[in-house]
Amino acid sequence: MYVDYLTFTVGQLFFGIPSAGVLEINKNLEVTPVPGSAKFVKGLINLRGQLVPAINMHKYLGVEQDQGISQSISIILSVAGNLVSLQVDAVGDILPLHESTFESVPSNLSEPSSKLILGGHKLSGKLLLVFDYKQIFPQEPHANQPLITN
Repeated sequence: MYVDYLTFTVGQLFFGIPSAGVLEINKNLEVTPVPGSAKFVKGLINLRGQLVPAINMHKYLGVEQDQGISQSISIILSVAGNLVSLQVDAVGDILPLHESTFESVPSNLSEPSSKLILGGHKLSGKLLLVFDYKQIFPQEPHANQPLITN
């Protein structure tokens, strides 16, 4: 069985998410900071009248940001009935990948990596990490790091 993956990069990391979960892609949307939000929340985006949290994927993943990148690209997703924007460095192609190239994460991979990455697709010359974007809004938010505080 084939699944279409939208590919994107954060720093030197190459990720994919099932394209069926992607609502839209935008470039350089204005983000308004929100005091008291989690460190990885860049702020809120006004997307056609709906407020959408913008997740700084560098901070979320603990990846250093290249100072040479001046633009941000927003991947808008629906997660648990809420819209969320993943702020990434670049968006690539949609790749149809067969399940035979997929391998689950090793059982000895520690958290939080094992919660964020479902596994990888072995491509020629590189590995596509399958990001579990549904973990952005966990069932029980972390008490010490809510996404947005009321």
